[in-house]
Amino acid sequence: MAEVRDESDKDALVRIVIDLKAGADKNLIMNYLLKNTDCQCNYNYNMVTIVNRRPKLVGVLGILDAWINHAKEVVRLRSETDLAVARKEMHYTEGLVKAISILDEVIRVIRASKNKQDAKENLVKEFDFTPEQAEGIVMLQLYKLTNTDVVELEERLATLRKIIAALEAILADETKLEGVVKDELKKIKKEYGIPRRTEISETVTEINISAEDLIVKENVMIVLSHEGYIKKVPMKSFTSANGEEAAMKPGDYAINIYETTTLNKLIIFTKMGNYIYVPVNDVPWAKWKDLGKHVSNIVTTNPEDEVIASFIIDESNMSDSVVFFTKEGNVKRTKMEDFVVSRYTKLYTSMKLKDGDVITNIEIEKDNTLIITKTGYYISYKTSEIPLTSSKSGGVKGINLKDDEVVSGLVYDDTDEYLNVFTNQKTAKRIKLTDLTQLSRAKRGSMIMKKVKTTNYEVVNALITHTKDTIGLAMLEDVGILKNSDISIMDLASTGSSIAKKKFIKAFKFAEIIKRVDAPKKKVEKEEKPQNEPEQTNLDFESFKI
Repeated sequence: MAEVRDESDKDALVRIVIDLKAGADKNLIMNYLLKNTDCQCNYNYNMVTIVNRRPKLVGVLGILDAWINHAKEVVRLRSETDLAVARKEMHYTEGLVKAISILDEVIRVIRASKNKQDAKENLVKEFDFTPEQAEGIVMLQLYKLTNTDVVELEERLATLRKIIAALEAILADETKLEGVVKDELKKIKKEYGIPRRTEISETVTEINISAEDLIVKENVMIVLSHEGYIKKVPMKSFTSANGEEAAMKPGDYAINIYETTTLNKLIIFTKMGNYIYVPVNDVPWAKWKDLGKHVSNIVTTNPEDEVIASFIIDESNMSDSVVFFTKEGNVKRTKMEDFVVSRYTKLYTSMKLKDGDVITNIEIEKDNTLIITKTGYYISYKTSEIPLTSSKSGGVKGINLKDDEVVSGLVYDDTDEYLNVFTNQKTAKRIKLTDLTQLSRAKRGSMIMKKVKTTNYEVVNALITHTKDTIGLAMLEDVGILKNSDISIMDLASTGSSIAKKKFIKAFKFAEIIKRVDAPKKKVEKEEKPQNEPEQTNLDFESFKI
């Protein structure tokens, strides 16, 4: 929304105009305002009505019938009261007219009386007045006699007779009584009536707005570190960094850097067989030079769990398969779409693990699978030998281990060049992938370096690399850097050449920026614009049903 204007007038006509930015979805914004503001709301009312002097729960027709019967009763009682008053007044007026016609005689009788009561009795006895008429005559003040006009009294009598006749007709005829109710409702409508602002419907149409529809599409950078720190960086902050590395804790490094949009989703896998499914829009904002927040701020995780890998999910990679490798030699292959969930507030299971087993690597499927063990064995075979299973399965045996454990599970194809092997003796070597032999799944495999009796060489981890890659060496509180071309290309039997003075915990490739800017299409359909429609759109709430 670009601007909101109040154009209501002095006659209480509410008119709110909202200017929309170019490209805004008018229907989406209108539905959002109807759902989340008082532009559309529900009114509750009590449907318990007094029917025949007892409370009763009724429907709309029942409550209308009860009100009509109540209104008729009010008119009936009012008419009876008005009739009694009119008859009393007519009776008094008739006595007054009679008294004026014999005024002198009336005065004579009153003067000859002993007191008020005697005067009343004498008037009743002499002139056949009723006690009520006699009471009125006795109480009449003399000065009023000077202005009393017989013609005026007779007109008053005629009016009273008409009123009495009308009231008697209402009480005698049900149709005329209902006519009075209708006439009074018409007067109320004329004086207070305004066009209906509510809409009564037999069915309630629920407005459902997806949270994705409210997200503004924006290109951002996502950085995830080995220690589990994550941040969403505006492109402006990333650009202003002028190619500087993202800020990290000492000894930490980025395992994934994505250029993506706020409409995509991110899957973060952990070594204990769990994963977090989170919208990119929900990742905490940070500057490029900030550390960001730990993933445990998004979803509660086990303090001993560690981040292994992450992937951006969009429509272009739903059909891709993810390959899992565990320390005890199990592998499994699962479709990316199987990890899509509707809730983002909990951990989900990505792989069922045995006690003590953990995930070492998670990779997007390629043609070939390669497993490297701690004692220097390797096995390579076609990835298609790994069956497709569900997200909660435990997988199958990928390599036959004997007093050994997997340190790296990798995938590769014809576009990849080298296998880098790093040992606990601060040595490393590059092996051409074409030098590897392929077997079938679940074999023990072949040796990737010779055993030396004087020195215990163990593989720390292995990487699939290219010549121009940059290699990082993770130490306790430091990260060493070397070019991949500085690592010697050797055969399978060699133990590698020395690459570092300090002992390193793990080797890794510096993360390159992966662009995943394809975003799912919004579900809300937009109205087609005429060719001559201006870029800016107005929402006029005067036409809304409130």
